[in-house]
Amino acid sequence: MAEAHSPWTLAHVTNTIDAWINVRFQGRAPHALISQERFRIGGTGLAEDWSVIQHGVAEVREAARAYLLGLDDGAELVIPYEGSILHLKETGLSLRYALIRIATHHYVHMGEIATLRSRLGYHVDLPGPLEECLAGRYR
Repeated sequence: MAEAHSPWTLAHVTNTIDAWINVRFQGRAPHALISQERFRIGGTGLAEDWSVIQHGVAEVREAARAYLLGLDDGAELVIPYEGSILHLKETGLSLRYALIRIATHHYVHMGEIATLRSRLGYHVDLPGPLEECLAGRYR
């Protein structure tokens, strides 16, 4: 159950990176695979080929990483927003908000997968103590 769910979940959380960072902030075309409707809220939960998903995720994340590393002080950048989150239509989408929301979204789904895996008897170590992860010491 958790194994089958994980590829879809990875594509799902990466969909937000693609939609917000790559498409909205960079003006890039949506990724052909990761932007598919099936990976959005209410999607099918199906992700057939793990290696294809991993490749698509790597492409989306590399495009976002290159953009973010090239910014001097982009966290204060705000762009117009035309999506489904009503308050952002009024305030715009700040890069800071986008990054915090993306990180939170990842942690929500990490907890979901950890819970499923724990119920199946796997040892779960989410990815380690937060302080060590933030300091870059956890491997």
